[in-house]
Amino acid sequence: MKRPYPKQTSTLRGLKQSGIEAYTLSNSLVVDKDSYILHTKASLDNSKIVASLSDFSIVCYDARNGLQACGKFRGHSDRIRDIVTTPSSPDGSCFFSCSEDKRIYGWDARAGEKAVGTFSTIDGSSRSEFGWCSMDIGCSGNLIGAGSDAEDDSTVYFFDVRSSKVLGKYSEAHTDAITQVLFNPLRNTELLTGSLDGLICFFDICKQGEEEALQSVMNVEDPVQKLGYFGPSLQCLYCLTHSETFSLHHIEKSECMATFPSVRDHVRSKSKGLMNPEFLVDCFYTEGSLPHSWNFATNNPTLKQSSSPKSQSLILISGDHHGKLHMNDVTLKGINPLCQLSNPFAHSACVRAVTFMNRDPKTGVPARFISGGEDGRISDWKHGELTKTKAGKSRSRNRHSSPRLY
Repeated sequence: MKRPYPKQTSTLRGLKQSGIEAYTLSNSLVVDKDSYILHTKASLDNSKIVASLSDFSIVCYDARNGLQACGKFRGHSDRIRDIVTTPSSPDGSCFFSCSEDKRIYGWDARAGEKAVGTFSTIDGSSRSEFGWCSMDIGCSGNLIGAGSDAEDDSTVYFFDVRSSKVLGKYSEAHTDAITQVLFNPLRNTELLTGSLDGLICFFDICKQGEEEALQSVMNVEDPVQKLGYFGPSLQCLYCLTHSETFSLHHIEKSECMATFPSVRDHVRSKSKGLMNPEFLVDCFYTEGSLPHSWNFATNNPTLKQSSSPKSQSLILISGDHHGKLHMNDVTLKGINPLCQLSNPFAHSACVRAVTFMNRDPKTGVPARFISGGEDGRISDWKHGELTKTKAGKSRSRNRHSSPRLY
C-alpha cells in the first residue's frame, strides 16, 4: 500500500510565486540500507531509472508507475564511477557503466544480470591498464568516450559501441584523472572533458587528431567534479568543483561568465540561515515561456521581460548532511535561494544524485525528479502543479496561474 507522505513545506517566504516549491514527495524506497546510491540516470523516454550503488551493483526501476524494481546487475568489483543510458535504447533497456576495477561494461536489462559487453584498451582482456573515472555516449549512441582514473595516464579513450574496439584517444590535454566526459546533446560530436587538474577542454571530434580537435581550454583552478550544458543552443557550461565552487562559462569563446567561490555561505546568508547547504549536487536548465529570466545567450546580465518568447533559467541544487535539498536560482549577477525540500520519509543522509524528468513543454520545468542518497534510498518527487491529462498534454491544476521559477 502506498504510504501517504506528508507534504514538505518551504521555509522561505514569498515562494508561492516560484512554482519550484510545488515539488512534493511521491514515493520513496530503500534500495539497500547498507549501501549508498552513487548515481541515477533516466532513459531517454523517462520510463526507466538506473542507479549505481556503493556495493558495486546497479539497479533498474520502471518509472512509469511509481518505482517498480525490474533488475539488479552485478559484475564490477570496485566503485562504479559513472553510468550512462544511450539514445540508441530509448526505453533504457541498454546502458553502460565504468568502474575503478578497470572495466567498462555494457548491460541489457532483457538479458539478465550479467554484462553483455566489455570495452578494454587491452586486446583479449576485459580489463584495461587503469581504472575509469567517467564516460558518456555520443554520435547517436555509437561512440563511448571514457576518461581514465590514472594520474600518470590522463587519457580519454573512444570505443565503438558495436564492435567494442578502441577508435582513438586524447592524451595531451589533461595531467590528472578525468572526472567528466560529456557529449553535447544537440551536437554530439562536440565533447567536454573536466579533470582534477582544474582544466575543462572543449573538443570537436570531427577534426583530425587531438591538436586540431581541441577548440578551447578553461581553467577553473579547482578539481572539476561535475559539468553540464545550458543556454538556448547549449553553448554554455556550468562547473561544480570538489572545493564546492561554482562557475559559468561560454564554451567556444572560452570565457568565464560568472564565478561563485562561496556558494554555501552566500545561500546561508541570503536565506537568513534557514538553508544550510554543505555541498553542491547538480544543476538543471529550463527554457520556456516563463514570466522572466536571465539571458545566457551572451555574456550580458540583462533581465528578460515577460514579453520574451523564450526565457532561460538555471537552477542549482545543494544539500546538507541530513537529507535536505535546496533549489537556488542562478543568474549572472548572483545566486538566490528559492526553496528547501525536506520530508522525513525522503532522505536522512546526503543526497548525491538527482535526475530530472518529464519536462513541461511550455515552461521547461521538470514535472518530476529522482534523488538518491547515502541512506540507500531512492525518492521520487513530483511537481504538484504539473500533471498529465489522458491526452498527454500538460496542464496546471490552477488554470489562472502557470508554474513559474520566479
